[in-house]
Amino acid sequence: MNLDYREMILNGELTPLGKLSSAFLAPSNSVHLQFAYYESSLVVEFIVQKFGFTALKNILADLHDGAEINQAIAARTAPLPELEKQFDAFARDSAKNLAPGTDLEKPPGRQSETDIAAWKIAHPNNYFLRLRKAQELMDAKRWKEAQPVLESLAESYHGESRAENPYWLLAVTQRNLQETNAELTTLKKNAAQESDFEDLFARLIELSEAQKDWPDVTKYAGRFLAINPLVTLPHRALAEAAEATGNDAQAITAYRKWLWLDPPDPAEVHFQLARLLHKRGDADAEAKRLVLEALEEAPRFRDAQRLLLEIENKSPQPATSGNVYKLKP
Repeated sequence: MNLDYREMILNGELTPLGKLSSAFLAPSNSVHLQFAYYESSLVVEFIVQKFGFTALKNILADLHDGAEINQAIAARTAPLPELEKQFDAFARDSAKNLAPGTDLEKPPGRQSETDIAAWKIAHPNNYFLRLRKAQELMDAKRWKEAQPVLESLAESYHGESRAENPYWLLAVTQRNLQETNAELTTLKKNAAQESDFEDLFARLIELSEAQKDWPDVTKYAGRFLAINPLVTLPHRALAEAAEATGNDAQAITAYRKWLWLDPPDPAEVHFQLARLLHKRGDADAEAKRLVLEALEEAPRFRDAQRLLLEIENKSPQPATSGNVYKLKP
């Protein structure tokens, strides 16, 4: 549930349960398509709460056997007309109880300034008015003043996603106030309800790396990769965390993937991967190739030169036969 879905439900835009399948076939826009998915999740929640998890499994079994969906639902729950009324009431209660005690009424649109001013006086604790105030303070870089407003907002309701969430706005404010520990705590709360916000997980990786909290680095890098595996940041973070915790195998895998993504400093990545392969002891041919690639990028790379000498000294030398002639100095 979020503010948009809440408003749609309370404004009567809920699709009757018996017609819900049609909501996926011709939605008026992308928001209504997403709302159809959300309403479907509400139906599942409603059935489980009202009729039990076994009823849901029985419906799925009936669908497997070829039953029509509305018939399957009605057979395992209640007659469809009655069920639709119950579900409508359930959805409305869910919307009304999104943030108990919080004024979530949207400010009026096209009205006179007098009417708008009167509305604001009548709604001193309105969520949208407080959010607008906080954003104005942030735009003016008045971070100290914005902080208590955002703390109050986050306490009353923090269900929006990405940059619209008060948790994220509060974390940005704490960052500008250089309250790093408080920012990290707020970001972790934000991460508990987010799934696809790259900026959030990038910042969590950065802060966790600074604290050398390698388990958290690994966790947030994994969550970032679930969103977008085609950027270098999470692979770099995984490589660093794996090596710091002695997991060379995972570090090697992360470095390999990092190389595929054209890192900004390929010489360093080639070198680190070559070093780990040489350390493993069974891939010196590949390690030598990688360190040569590092030196091709950066010929004066001293650590790579030393590693190449180590690999060469470890490699078996070809046998010689007959006379060996040495040049005189």
